[in-house]
Amino acid sequence: DVSALAQATRALEQEITTYSAGSSIDEPVEDLTALLLDDASENPERSRIVYYLGDGEQTSGTEPGSFAELATVVDGGAVLGYGTEGGGPMKQYTGYDDGTEQGYIQDYSTGSDAISRIDERALGTIAEEMGVPYIHRDAESTVAEATSGIRVGGIETPDEVPATPGEFYWVAAIPLAALALLEL
Repeated sequence: DVSALAQATRALEQEITTYSAGSSIDEPVEDLTALLLDDASENPERSRIVYYLGDGEQTSGTEPGSFAELATVVDGGAVLGYGTEGGGPMKQYTGYDDGTEQGYIQDYSTGSDAISRIDERALGTIAEEMGVPYIHRDAESTVAEATSGIRVGGIETPDEVPATPGEFYWVAAIPLAALALLEL
């Protein structure tokens, strides 16, 4: 469902820094496994493609779980790794998208900027367990390897673009217009 994918992608946003408790690379496994197992039983003829995008760094203080159960229902995809061994600082996020974000997330154990580093061994393990390739991504690489051999069939898109919530302002305008006419 292309429109559902587009909507889900638009809804993605960074976790609010204040509430963050570190990253857990296996966070989606339980829900994703249940979703894919349900879909496999309801629609066995459909392909299930999974792309995992991340740096592979586990900072939550717990051991990550396995992705192996996904291999039984994943028909393709890839693990796309981002970052470098040297790492980089992470911008803080307050939840307000007003252009006032400043500074980087602090590592209180060191008193300096928190650094996000790639863990290619963890990413390779995820790829191996799911039965998909691992691909390190950077500005020069392509995703051709990650998409080769995947047949998506015909993509159906509706003739009409779904209405957005802002297009129904006229519903509230009718009673306001009636009140304005009464005042006149």
